[in-house]
Amino acid sequence: MAKELAKEQRWERYLDIADDLCDMMRPLHEKGKLNIKHVFERRAGLIAEEIKRAPNTYSGLISIEGIKQKNPTLDHFTGRKASGRLILKKIMAGHSVKRIAAILAWSTRVHRVSRAENEALKKVDTKKTIKTRRDVEWEYSQVVSPMVAFTPRRKQKYVYNIYDVVYNSTSEAAAAHNCSEKDIYYRCVTATSKKWSGWKRKKI
Repeated sequence: MAKELAKEQRWERYLDIADDLCDMMRPLHEKGKLNIKHVFERRAGLIAEEIKRAPNTYSGLISIEGIKQKNPTLDHFTGRKASGRLILKKIMAGHSVKRIAAILAWSTRVHRVSRAENEALKKVDTKKTIKTRRDVEWEYSQVVSPMVAFTPRRKQKYVYNIYDVVYNSTSEAAAAHNCSEKDIYYRCVTATSKKWSGWKRKKI
């Protein structure tokens, strides 16, 4: 999963994206093209794709089912297409780049859920242009397991104890015993022979 950007870095990216969107959409609006429904919808879809590519703002919540998955799915719970329409309407209304960036930031918020829950949410999407907290809570209550605070998984750490000498990695142990890292793993983890009984991997 990609590393989360710092708040200041995210805001700079949102400003850049908002500036580009305004430069792209305002000339179309001035020509009256965005008043054509299929053109409006297509451009709103393009903005939705920009939201998808923009840095995420994590809510800090994860579903119970999402915890069970190695890589939970990120759900833009305000709805990317709905947010795309909202942003386009605000551009047409002449709002500033900072205001568009603020709406973009709001639109990039994500919860962590399971893949199945993410698919199920599409079926209960209220499809409102502006989703209130109540709208989101209703959608989640229909198909998503309870939400809890997200705690990043601690990367599992092992040491390799070889006849009471402790090594912090397979590479360190391999260098000391003039063998490969695969040999260290085999002797400490896989081997069942008594020959390697003094070679052990321990969790810390």
